[in-house]
Amino acid sequence: MGGAVAGADAVCAAVRDRVERGVDVVKVMGSGGANTAGSDVARCRFPLEEMRLVADGAHAAGLPVTVHAHALAAVEQALDAGADGIEHCSCLTDRGVDLSDALLERLARQGTTVCPTLGVVPGGAPPPAVRAVMERFGFTLELRRHDAARMHRSGVRLVSGSDAGINGAKPHGVLPAAEPGLVPRAEGRRRILDRVGERADHPGLTRRQRQVPDPDHRAPSGGRRLDKGFPFAGPWHAWLRLDSGGEGRW
Repeated sequence: MGGAVAGADAVCAAVRDRVERGVDVVKVMGSGGANTAGSDVARCRFPLEEMRLVADGAHAAGLPVTVHAHALAAVEQALDAGADGIEHCSCLTDRGVDLSDALLERLARQGTTVCPTLGVVPGGAPPPAVRAVMERFGFTLELRRHDAARMHRSGVRLVSGSDAGINGAKPHGVLPAAEPGLVPRAEGRRRILDRVGERADHPGLTRRQRQVPDPDHRAPSGGRRLDKGFPFAGPWHAWLRLDSGGEGRW
């Protein structure tokens, strides 16, 4: 992220530049974005060969790669390229949302971390450009939560993230609102929902212990820093720890 390139040489140079600047992770736009004028969320932004150059260059430097991917084609391309993570994973096609069981199995098998970027502030409404995309493909926030639950049940590794700052419904500090989408149902998790003024009931992470990054609290002793789903050495991020009974512990 942080630049525009075209062609294999420019792609490789962009990865080297980020490595030299000391980044922790390389992120690339695999598809268009709902907030990016002139781009198409249902189309890939790079050919597969160039996406592989991104992944190979980052991996050669010991860095993980995550791919912004709304389009199903971009999700599949990220998997083909060997990306470590996928942001959104919306699986949009000209026919609407297409998150197949076969794709879920592949995401789980390859160990790809998915950040479904759930969460909006209570009462927050998406801006016109985002609403237009939602109407075009027939997806809703409830469908996104449902798809995140399917990913979890299929063994896909999920991490909480919010796209904070991208628009008024997702201001900076909105990450706590992303948590209920991943950890609903259990009565012990009400304290999470209370923080964002919600009483949601949709299928999400319900069984195994989960750790969800939160910017306002410190990590438990013995944990690992998790930034967009990738472990790094360095200062702690914070965690909400959830046990199998749904009890939240900061």
